[in-house]
Amino acid sequence: MSFESSKLLRLPEILLQIFEQLEEDTTSLRKACLVNSTWFEEATNVLWRDAPVTALMNIEPSRRQIYAGKFYSLSFYSDEGGQFHNHLRNLKFPRLKHLSADSFRPDDGNGNRVHVDQYFQPSLEEVALYGGSLTECILNYTSSELPRLRHILIDSLPSNVDDTRFLNFLQSIPSLDSMSFMFGMDHVITDQVFKYLVSRQNLTDLRLHRVFKRATIEEALELALSPFIALQYFQMRIESDSISSLAELLSRGSIKILRLDIEDDKGSILDYVSSLTQLQSLQVTYHKSREIPQKEMMTIRSLCQLKTLGLRSKNDNEAIHSFDTKDGDMRELTAQFKQLQGFFFDVQCNMSISAIIAIGKNCPRLEKLHMLGAYDLGTLAHTPEVLFPALQELELGSARLEDVPYLYSTVEDVSRSLSRHAPKLKDLTFVNGDEFSELVEAKFDS
Repeated sequence: MSFESSKLLRLPEILLQIFEQLEEDTTSLRKACLVNSTWFEEATNVLWRDAPVTALMNIEPSRRQIYAGKFYSLSFYSDEGGQFHNHLRNLKFPRLKHLSADSFRPDDGNGNRVHVDQYFQPSLEEVALYGGSLTECILNYTSSELPRLRHILIDSLPSNVDDTRFLNFLQSIPSLDSMSFMFGMDHVITDQVFKYLVSRQNLTDLRLHRVFKRATIEEALELALSPFIALQYFQMRIESDSISSLAELLSRGSIKILRLDIEDDKGSILDYVSSLTQLQSLQVTYHKSREIPQKEMMTIRSLCQLKTLGLRSKNDNEAIHSFDTKDGDMRELTAQFKQLQGFFFDVQCNMSISAIIAIGKNCPRLEKLHMLGAYDLGTLAHTPEVLFPALQELELGSARLEDVPYLYSTVEDVSRSLSRHAPKLKDLTFVNGDEFSELVEAKFDS
């Protein structure tokens, strides 16, 4: 090794770049720690970024701070944190960016208060808190203490926290641009809080579990000068009579990803969603059985920028039907989706293998396809061109029609056709459970 090369390998910034390339090779990193003090410092910076907290607890207490200063992320699962928090009380985590904690209790089981202030560092960027008293602890902090906090996920705030305190917290952290408030949060995600969120100028990602009435959505639209002006990702449960107002609200911004959970079985949904022509990803999950008329189904042709489309059923007992949507409709619909990469279609229709072929021809970038129904996949042998050059995941109801005998299209024929038409296919699933489809699946996997 030349003298110049030797000098370079003593520079911390060079060593760090080298060791970052070995992030998955913990054996080599551990060996690098033994070379000299400079290598030790930079190799452990990489080794300990995402180390489990149990690893820190296994270190001699007098040496724990050496490694605590290297953590980028900390995760506590269930009540295990109660065993550790007080042992980590006097440590500092100056590089901590990500904190996740589940089911935190305010004491250690012996009546001693648990200390968690050591985790709320100025470097913190993302926090995910799933239940327990730690979710309330964060409400005591302001932007001066958490100046970089951008993403927060909270499940199950204690009932003693009211919406005024929660709103004050949101207003005190202007850096927050991504928020997820799901289960156990309805008592603080009030109409007042929703109206504030609609008007928040830097909000890019918002996920809510509470259902808001149409009047609340319309009032938010009326009060906000620039509603959801920066919003890119939105998820919410909603009833059908509110969808038109929500679509108008979202149309004022630049929404790209939309996830809706439809709580009832009344009214049109897709008619209004189709006005959001800038969407790149749409998932509508229906919680109750309903019929989607062909006319409504075809309105989403306007969403030609879609990369992901999902019309999903919440469970198998709540079926979605569109029996007047035929092969030709699927051909016309998918002709607009040249950029589509994921298609999840839990809708019962009267369609044949022609619909599958049309999807393949119209969506050459498709990587994931899930569809209900039985399709005579044996007929793919008569289609010369490769239909799904990018497909990696395929889920269908069945690989053949009920009245098609085995001899007409054998297991080997179907498996061979799938391999030819989807050369990158890794995951193949048939959900109906018939013998022929299970044989095809087993043959493909072998």
